[in-house]
Amino acid sequence: MDTRDNITLIDEIQFETQLEQAQQDGKPFMFLRLGDGEGALLDFDEQSLIDDILYLNEHFGRTVSIEQLYQAKQNLVSATRNADILGVRNDIVNVDFDCALMNERYSDSFLETFRKQFHLRKTEQDISAFDAIRVAKLYKQFNEMQMAKQTLCSQWISFDYFLNGGMTQLMLNADKVGLVTARASVAKNIEKATGKSVSLYQVPDKSARQGKQKAAHFPEAYNEICDAIQVDYPGMPFIVGAGLIGKGYCEVIKAKGGIALDVGALIDCWAGIYSRPKVIEEKLEVKRNIFKKKKMPKELEMSKENVERLAKIYKARKQQ
Repeated sequence: MDTRDNITLIDEIQFETQLEQAQQDGKPFMFLRLGDGEGALLDFDEQSLIDDILYLNEHFGRTVSIEQLYQAKQNLVSATRNADILGVRNDIVNVDFDCALMNERYSDSFLETFRKQFHLRKTEQDISAFDAIRVAKLYKQFNEMQMAKQTLCSQWISFDYFLNGGMTQLMLNADKVGLVTARASVAKNIEKATGKSVSLYQVPDKSARQGKQKAAHFPEAYNEICDAIQVDYPGMPFIVGAGLIGKGYCEVIKAKGGIALDVGALIDCWAGIYSRPKVIEEKLEVKRNIFKKKKMPKELEMSKENVERLAKIYKARKQQ
């Protein structure tokens, strides 16, 4: 396994510059995020254990076949290789870990070494072996696929890009915005907040979040949505938050001439869903209501008032 100790990640300003240039030039562009879930799919093969398959079932449903998982993996591999910017977990960068230990995933040795070698956040210091193995899989694929040769940034840069006003400015500069998500209400929220027309492509939610009547996302619905996606003009921005399966949509959007932004759980925030507490609480102060329930920070809302506030932040930055 190669040891890499000189990898740098671009920051949100460098990230913003590349996106703005793509929009100005009307050029296709793709930002793709890779987390532990993507690590599980990228590393899926004939040696995968039942626990690995059960985890993927949470995304694809229990009826997914092995052949379909291989197809989904190939879609993700292709999207990863064709991404202009890759967002990866910060804790897998500049790490020297012996991946042979993954064969002993339930041993004390694996977990102890993992916790020492990876740059885990304070909130993840007590990570379980079940979760750690997926991070290790991402690290393994990061090296085997030579992702370090691509332009890299933090997996959660979409939050920083939004909070500094860059993302909403990208929307405000657009003639029309595309949206790929299971959160249909977000389309209206964006339209009201920005005044821009939104083309919504609603996808089935993650299988584990669906009720008894589960709607399979892959491959039927996935293929239909890929065919339906329409890029109305070169450089049209698409906001994508569709889980593991949705990474393939980003490549389709780029192939059709659009700008694909894989923003993940940020879309949940725009729907008022507090789905990534560790990320949100790392970046913002979180208050509680009278029932002690955590409140979504107003800074992450998709509202007209917040978009106007973010526009001022963006303008002030550009005037410096």
